[in-house]
Amino acid sequence: MIITKCCFRALAGIALCVLAGCVGTDRSVTLAEAKVTAIPAGDSRFVPPDILAKAMLQAGFTQDQILKDGPEVASQLALVGGAQIRYGKITAALFAIHGDTLYVSSSTHGTFTVALKPS
Repeated sequence: MIITKCCFRALAGIALCVLAGCVGTDRSVTLAEAKVTAIPAGDSRFVPPDILAKAMLQAGFTQDQILKDGPEVASQLALVGGAQIRYGKITAALFAIHGDTLYVSSSTHGTFTVALKPS
C-alpha cells in the first residue's frame, strides 16, 4: 500500500509538471498528428478495450481519437505499464498501471483512476 501511494504521488508529480503548461490550450488546434509513446512508469498489464475506451472518454478524447490512438496506448500499457499521448507539443494525457488500477492524467479533465477489475 505504501509503495502504491508513493508511485501515485510520483506519477501525479510528473503529470503536474508535464501538464502545467497545457492548461488553457485548445486540443482542436493541435490535432495534427498524435504520438503515443511508452512511459515505463507502472506495471505491465493488459487493459481490456472497453475499460481503456471509457477511461479515454473520461479524459476528454473523441471516439475517433480513441479508435486511432487507443490500440497503441493499450500496447504500451501491456509492454511497459505506461503511455503518453501528445498532439504536437501538447501532452494530452498520461496513463500508468499500478496493481489493479489505471491512473490517468489528462490536460483537460484532470487526474483520475479506473479500476481494472470489476467491483
